[in-house]
Amino acid sequence: MKRAVGLWLIVILAGTGRVGGQDTLRYEEAILLALRQNLQIKILENSRTVVQNQTHPGYAGLLPSVSLTGNVTGQEGQEQGEEDPAAFTTGSYTLSSAYTLFDGLGNIYRFQNLRIQDRLAEFETRDLIELTLLEVSRAYYTAALAYQQYQIAQDLIRVSEERFSRAQKRSQIGQLGTINLLSAKVDLASDQVTLVKARYLWENARRQLNILLDRPLDTSYVLSPVIDFPREYDLDTLKREAFTKNAAYLAARTRIREAQARLKITRAAGYPRLSLTASYNLSGLTSGIQLPLKDLSANPSLGLSLNFSLFDGLKKIIDQKNARIQVQNSRLAEELEKKELEGEIQESLESFQNEKLVLKLEGEHLEVARLNFERTRQLFNLGQVTTTQFREAQLNLFQVRTNLMEAGISARLKEIELLYLTGELITR
Repeated sequence: MKRAVGLWLIVILAGTGRVGGQDTLRYEEAILLALRQNLQIKILENSRTVVQNQTHPGYAGLLPSVSLTGNVTGQEGQEQGEEDPAAFTTGSYTLSSAYTLFDGLGNIYRFQNLRIQDRLAEFETRDLIELTLLEVSRAYYTAALAYQQYQIAQDLIRVSEERFSRAQKRSQIGQLGTINLLSAKVDLASDQVTLVKARYLWENARRQLNILLDRPLDTSYVLSPVIDFPREYDLDTLKREAFTKNAAYLAARTRIREAQARLKITRAAGYPRLSLTASYNLSGLTSGIQLPLKDLSANPSLGLSLNFSLFDGLKKIIDQKNARIQVQNSRLAEELEKKELEGEIQESLESFQNEKLVLKLEGEHLEVARLNFERTRQLFNLGQVTTTQFREAQLNLFQVRTNLMEAGISARLKEIELLYLTGELITR
């Protein structure tokens, strides 16, 4: 029966490529549109690119620095024994380079930390993208539920219009009392209100989905989700997958490595710094106010410099203590993330299984409600059941169809949450 319910939902919800001249937007298409067009995802990808650009040896100080400086000075002077002033210009041009030979391996640790931060940014970006896709999924299925409820409301009002039309005709020929006609009219009015509300909820849900997909707000389409659950989930398997694929948990583990790298950097700051400097200087003097470029004298130089801080107010010692605390905190955060992830997986799995059970029961109830309504309508047309009995059968079928839709979509969303928790939302 469980498989039969799934197949029934496919028949009810799956549609053709176009319905009433409108395109059908399927779930997979919505996810692909979100990956290409969602503005939040674009921002996340740009931020990820910034971190990638910073993961470079030069950004960590592993490459030498090279600079070129020039200085030209013009001056007017008074030569001794002459009344006319003499002008001259001096020039100096220096090409210099500096490279850190040793700083306690701090530059190497900084580069390692940049690579770790790049990996961390990858996990954090993927987690935020998957959260955005989870939001898109909820918006899609919320809209799908609203659309199906709108369709059910249309079916409801068609039955009420047929009943009211029949009541009018029978009243005109004296076969039906005024009370029954008014009752049909009241029920029709009530169903019209239901339809108006359902249409509003559908239009609003469609607009919210268009925002997430970065489409014009008035983009029109119909939704036809296929809800089926061919895969069975095992708690232990889900946990194993989550601990190897869940982006948030992998980010928590990576933060331990980042904290350890920062501790190494703070330790390296306590070592002496040995630097190599090299320069090549050209200088010259020329008469008059003009750029000296001829007869330049060269002055190359090469040197080593050693710098060691004897006392800095205990700053380095404090930095190391705080770095050790950050390592401890990152390990505690990883342990907390693991426990929370286990709890969320178990809760989502139990909720998913419960919703599937509800779906099965509602599917069985649907057939009974449908048969009851069809039989009651036949008897009502023959005048063998009351208006109240017919209305109860009609509303009962309406409610069962709605409950079935809600259970199917709720179960599907729980399954999507499981895919997010196990890090498989994008891959699947």
